[in-house]
Amino acid sequence: MADVARPDRSKASGVAGVRPEGSRWAPHDSQVEISAGVPAYRPRVSLLWWVRKPAYLLFVLRELSSLFVAWFVVVTLFFTWSVGRGEEQYERFLDLAANPLIVVVNLVALAFLLLHTVTWFNLTPQAMPLRIPRAVPGGLRGRSVPAVAVVAAQWAGFVFVSAFVMWLVVR
Repeated sequence: MADVARPDRSKASGVAGVRPEGSRWAPHDSQVEISAGVPAYRPRVSLLWWVRKPAYLLFVLRELSSLFVAWFVVVTLFFTWSVGRGEEQYERFLDLAANPLIVVVNLVALAFLLLHTVTWFNLTPQAMPLRIPRAVPGGLRGRSVPAVAVVAAQWAGFVFVSAFVMWLVVR
């Protein structure tokens, strides 16, 4: 393959991704061309294009919520590390956690975590459809589990685990 001749495109004008001198096309637009060698027209899009449509806004906020999930993981790991280091380090952690800025960040993170939970629970039936095994007797075998049942089971598990954790903390 080393002896295959390749065309010299250094002097090409407006072909193969090369933007002609003085072109009115933006550099990123010259990357896409139609077959005649003319750059494809792509209108400029605002950075906040996703704010206009509620479905896009929800999608971007759900994706952004993963940063706050990571924040809570770091805070929980730091809390666990502080408890393991003794009472003095634990007190320092509590002092840091009482900082008004940290409290506000944690409240915003909590709101995003709730959004993340609700949207993930609602997306689960589409992301992971469940089928009733054929070995199950009755007329339902081989059918899909209704989405409402999957979401309801998740919320029931969420409530059960939350109540158990609350019982462990309060007792």
